Amino acid sequence: MELINIILKKKISYFIILIIILYIRQENRILDFPNYLNYTFFLISFFILFYINNKQSKGNTERSFLYQIFNILGLIVLGIFFTAMLKIPLNFAIIKLSYGNQYVKVCQINNFISARTSKLYFILDGEKQSMSFKNEKHLEREDIINNYMIKLNYKCSIFETKVIESYNLIEK
Repeated sequence: MELINIILKKKISYFIILIIILYIRQENRILDFPNYLNYTFFLISFFILFYINNKQSKGNTERSFLYQIFNILGLIVLGIFFTAMLKIPLNFAIIKLSYGNQYVKVCQINNFISARTSKLYFILDGEKQSMSFKNEKHLEREDIINNYMIKLNYKCSIFETKVIESYNLIEK
């Protein structure tokens, strides 16, 4: 309990929670985000953090192997976090720069997984896609897969991404 109070007193924890919330809210609306951007953001973040870490620890050359492993793992976790931070403004740009006509597609649902966050899996333009789904009607998995299709309203955007404006389930 005392550890939680210490974490909440630090303002950085609120910043981290805000970044996570912003990232999750945006990620659900964007389909076909290019993997090369994820890898590029991660590598840039990782190498900058690696450089800063090595610059700060120049005097301490006698570190154990286990220390080095945990250090690299910490840099990887921070690299992933900074990748998410770098994607937030890009996701805003992708959403704001969506252009052209609004497209409407009806897609077959391949799978539905109901867990902490429910996900629908479907095929759009020949590519497997997934998105978070609010199962407000409390439909069963087999019922969704066998009796429903998903109707997507989306616009195209930069990097050949698709920004979902709205979606709903329709009966077959």
